[in-house]
Amino acid sequence: MGKRKIEIKEIDNKKRMNVTFTKRRQGLFKKAFQLSTLCNAQIAILVYSASGKPYLYGNSAFFRFNHQALLQSQSQFIFFFFLPLY
Repeated sequence: MGKRKIEIKEIDNKKRMNVTFTKRRQGLFKKAFQLSTLCNAQIAILVYSASGKPYLYGNSAFFRFNHQALLQSQSQFIFFFFLPLY
């Protein structure tokens, strides 16, 4: 049996929503790791859950910056830019 196409809409069941969020967040971070490894890309991802808890992924170059300030921010939308370090 192959993968089924699912309809993308908001999940009403809170437990299912949390499980889906966790699985998709892990998948997103795995793809970011693969992209940074394969292409030597500098990647930083900041994701907020429905409850407002921040989750952060960044490869080693990202952690040279003050990531604690990003995590303590209450804003749901944070825009930041990275300049090449080379």
